[in-house]
Amino acid sequence: AQILQIAADTGLDRDKLAEDMQKAYIADIIRKNRQLAARLEISGTPAFVIGDAIVPGVASLEQMQQLVAQARADCQSC
Repeated sequence: AQILQIAADTGLDRDKLAEDMQKAYIADIIRKNRQLAARLEISGTPAFVIGDAIVPGVASLEQMQQLVAQARADCQSC
């Protein structure tokens, strides 16, 4: 599969990845992540959750800084 070639090209252990991909607990983690993404209405990557904001796609540095500053200002326990 293409993912295995990408793994090999980036220096990861292709055989270990292929083995791990068959494990039930890995499939369960992926299933739970997909369910969470669906509940949060996240349909792609990257996506960022900063405070109460969900930022789909690529965000500019300025946008990220503003969101972090707002999350810090709104935080009751920070």
